[in-house]
Amino acid sequence: MSIPLPTPSTLPGLRLGLGLNSNHPNLPTAFFPSLFIFHIFPLHAPLTLYILDAPFGRFADKTSGWNVNGNFAWAAMELVSPITFISTLLLNSHPPMNRPTTILAGLYLAHYAHRAIISPLILSPKRSPLHITVPLAAALFNLLNGYLLAIGLVFFPPSAEMGWTFYLGVIGWAAGFMGNVLHDEILNDLRRDPEERLILSDLPADHQDGKEQSNEGTSESGSKSESESKSKRYKIPRGGLFKYVSFPNYFCEW
Repeated sequence: MSIPLPTPSTLPGLRLGLGLNSNHPNLPTAFFPSLFIFHIFPLHAPLTLYILDAPFGRFADKTSGWNVNGNFAWAAMELVSPITFISTLLLNSHPPMNRPTTILAGLYLAHYAHRAIISPLILSPKRSPLHITVPLAAALFNLLNGYLLAIGLVFFPPSAEMGWTFYLGVIGWAAGFMGNVLHDEILNDLRRDPEERLILSDLPADHQDGKEQSNEGTSESGSKSESESKSKRYKIPRGGLFKYVSFPNYFCEW
């Protein structure tokens, strides 16, 4: 037995609740079903937050044959969103984009230029391997994200008149973007050697490493053990909003 996906006619509450007028003849029929799926997507949270541990970071199985390169996997899963966004605009007939819509599209693509290319492939140190299920799940989310944002932006655009609220929103975006980049680089500095850091010049772990080094023997096996211990050590990020928020990089992004 198949369950039909919702359509604009079967989701009047969702449509009206979002203030969306679906009478445009070129509005893709997949938009509202995709929007419905996107809205129920967070229902996995109780399972993934309290029962399952995603094979990522400290919960990753370093010996799994399903692991992929962390930097390239991150870039690939994030590129899904801007590629979907651009292809959706190119492949669907839609109303002309007014100036505010074009600016918002440009800001979105600027964010993903950093998130999908500059950060993982240029700025980030080597990341831990990712289990293939992590980038696949993220790619599914980004597929919906890019598609819905593209359709929503051109079929339900902001007012063509750019008032103070629009400029205030752009300023808010710029502040969030800079905060996202700053706190991402603070996290990256935890994995960089002291002379390669971009934000943090000094970490408590640096002094701890010095004390351990002075107490360790100079044998080859001891040096190797010490090096492996350092690479597996977890460090506490400091600076910026880390004093107040657990993940200020995500806080600024949202």
